[in-house]
Amino acid sequence: MSFQYKCWEWVGKAFGTAAANDPLIRVQRFLEEAIELAQALGFSHENAHKMVDYVYGRPVGEVTQEVGGVMCTLGSTCEAIGVDMHMAGTKELLRAFKMIEVIKEKNKLKPKFGPQRRRTTMTGKFFRGRFNVVCGKEHKHVATLKFGLFRLGEDFLAQVCWKCEGTTKYDYWGCAICGATGLLQGNEAAPLSVLNQVLVAAEWGTT
Repeated sequence: MSFQYKCWEWVGKAFGTAAANDPLIRVQRFLEEAIELAQALGFSHENAHKMVDYVYGRPVGEVTQEVGGVMCTLGSTCEAIGVDMHMAGTKELLRAFKMIEVIKEKNKLKPKFGPQRRRTTMTGKFFRGRFNVVCGKEHKHVATLKFGLFRLGEDFLAQVCWKCEGTTKYDYWGCAICGATGLLQGNEAAPLSVLNQVLVAAEWGTT
């Protein structure tokens, strides 16, 4: 059982599967922890605000690459300060499992944020390494993919699956060519991070 699965499992036990599977809630908590690390290392409040303005002033990145960047920068930071990142993570997860009730109470005191823009065009759900299109929304999914690809432009290296034509359905188990996502990158199923990017582009193109 991988470390990241154990982390996901802990969140589910502490806050429920909805919170565990919501990317916006998860990234909000990630951002909190990243800021707390920066604060602990002496990074100033003023410079943190400058960094937010700098990042949000640049084009949106690709999810998998940004995750890789997080891992690389955390690794190099830990090496610079003499912390074993794997040992620190394991120790914290063990502590968290023992303190679920305490952490749940602390969570109630955290600031409440306003509603964030969510994908109204969502035609399915991401869940544990898969994307499942809601039954009856297959043709809407095709339209969403096409609009997202249009918004991303001709240079974006992805296309609607030629086998299922984006519906994700070709046989009982779904289209094996695109991994039941409706999207290809080259001759292979597009990674879920690429699919997410296309869906996000479609959402931000709607009013």
